[in-house]
Amino acid sequence: MQQLDVSALFKLGLVHHQHGELLKAKSIYEQVLIKNPRHFDALNLSGAIAIQSKNSSLAVEYFEKAIAINPGNWVAYSNLGVALHDLKRFKEALESYSRAIANNPGYFDAHYNSGLALQELRRLDEAI
Repeated sequence: MQQLDVSALFKLGLVHHQHGELLKAKSIYEQVLIKNPRHFDALNLSGAIAIQSKNSSLAVEYFEKAIAINPGNWVAYSNLGVALHDLKRFKEALESYSRAIANNPGYFDAHYNSGLALQELRRLDEAI
């Protein structure tokens, strides 16, 4: 029964997130994480909200927890890269983008963001 509650809560949070109601979505994801601290999607989307709210340090924490649960998820690695990039931790961002690409070689955003990180690291030949 608790799993149904968590699932219903998460779906409600997702609806609010999709409608741009970030504070409501964040509050609901927090409730999900109280009930199930290892809820991958709630962690990943909480990280996304943290990025959207310009709190990249918090986003890194969420994405690292999500990746610990599902280390093969390329979206979480790419999102982590974005948060690290925002914090000007370009080498770590590049590593995260590389992991995203290793898990999904066709993911354009990770390739593009890798180029931006390489540019910041002054590795222009590689960026091209």
